[in-house]
Parts: sequence; C-alpha cells; structure tokens
Amino acid sequence: MEKEIKSVGDYLKNYRNKNNLSISALSRMTDISRPYLSQIEDGKVPSKKTIRKLAKGMSKKTPTPSPTGDGFVIDYTEVEMLDLAGYKAWPEPGEESWEEYESQEKINKLERQIFRLEGQISRLEEEVNSYKTSIDIGNLYGKYNKIYLDRKELSKGEKYALNNFLMGLLELREDN
Repeated sequence: MEKEIKSVGDYLKNYRNKNNLSISALSRMTDISRPYLSQIEDGKVPSKKTIRKLAKGMSKKTPTPSPTGDGFVIDYTEVEMLDLAGYKAWPEPGEESWEEYESQEKINKLERQIFRLEGQISRLEEEVNSYKTSIDIGNLYGKYNKIYLDRKELSKGEKYALNNFLMGLLELREDN
C-alpha cells in the first residue's frame, strides 16, 4: 500500500521508489547534492528555486494548462511539489509577485517561440542544402543574367569564352 504523500520529501521518496532510483541517481538527475536531497526527504522544505530544479530533473512531462489561459504548459511535478511545500504555483492577480510572474511567463513564451523558430530555421537550412545547384546553359546568357567570377562580373569576351568552353563540354558528352 502506497504511503500518503504529505511533503516534498514524501514526494521524492515515492518518486525514487516508483522509478527504482537511489538518492545518488536522483542527485545526478536534478543536479542537487545527495545530502540536501536527504534533508528534504527528512522534512526540510526546499525553496521554490530548488523545487523548480527538482521538477526539471524529474519532469513527468504531464501537461497542466496555465491558469492565465495563455496556452502555456506547466510541468505537473513542479505544481505538485510547490503545493506540498506550501507555495502557490501561481500568484494571485494583484499580489506583489504577479508582475514578476507575468514577466517570467512572457520570457518563457518568447523562449519557446525562439526554440520553435530555431527548429524551423534548421529544417529550412536542411531543405535549402538538399537542393542541387544546376544551371541551364541556354538561359545563362539572358539579357538580365550576370555571371560573376571572384565577385567581378564577366565581360562580354569572358562570357563568349565561357560559352565556347561549355559548348565543347557538350560535344564531348555527345561523343561519349
């Protein structure tokens, strides 16, 4: 029978037992020292910052919608532990920390947007890199096409020489 969870320490013990983890393994996952984890399991109430760090390392990725209705997803692990420690997951409108909370939410939203955009940029770069560059010789010397070599536009004579060279390549191809 599962023990009732009444504190962050109980929560950590339960999490470790369910996941068959030693306190050392949890320490590595959360980047919180073993002695401090032991103190928490023995009843010490961690700070909000420590709870966030624990939640990040232990994340269940169980989404909980933000109460602001802005589409944010909150890690359920963090919400549970904040509640067990006696902290509010979100400040009430009008509280001193509400402005700080709103600012942090905006920063988090922007960071998520940046992350999504970086992913889109990466995919686009891969797509662009996958295209092979080819030039249709017939269109190479059009009225509006400029040909550059070492950042200098080719003169009419250089274009004529290039054309003769390319036509020679075509003849070689036809011979093979």
